[in-house]
Order: sequence, then C-alpha cells, then structure tokens
Amino acid sequence: MWRYIGTKLFFDQFLFEIPYLTLFFSVNSIIEGKNLQQIKDKLRQDLIPTFLVDCQVSSILLLYTCPVTYKLSFRCGLSPNSSTSATSPPTTKRYS
Repeated sequence: MWRYIGTKLFFDQFLFEIPYLTLFFSVNSIIEGKNLQQIKDKLRQDLIPTFLVDCQVSSILLLYTCPVTYKLSFRCGLSPNSSTSATSPPTTKRYS
C-alpha cells in the first residue's frame, strides 16, 4: 500500500504539478497583459516556491483526507457521484 501511495504522490507532484503550475502562471500573466519577458520573470520568481509549498501541503492533504477510490476523480476536479466522473458511466434521462 505504501508503495502505491508513494508512486501516486511522485507522479502527482513531479509529472502533473509542474506543468499545471507553469500553465497556471503563464495564462494568468497573459490575461494580465504581460509580455513574454515578464511571464518568464514571473515563472522564475514564483514557480519553485509555489511548487515546494504545494509538495508539502497537497501531499499531506491528499494522503490523509481523501479515500483512495476518489483520489483520481478528486484531483481531476470531477465528482465521484456525477455523470461526468471517470468512475461511473454517463447517465441519460428518459422521458415518458
């Protein structure tokens, strides 16, 4: 079990989080009207400190507060009970 959790945390933090944070800071800077050099400066200034805090906080919260069966859908922003969940098939309403 600990091997699974460690592997999941490794992939979650290093494979998914760095591109997500890069995209987040870049898109926010574009929306704010910054040029390419300002975007690079923003990434240099904020990416690593934000990633380090995220590694500490996100890992602890994900490890201790979310059941294993819901971790994928929680991380993707999907509700495990919704029809768009990765764990349940889409539902259709039938009108009689």
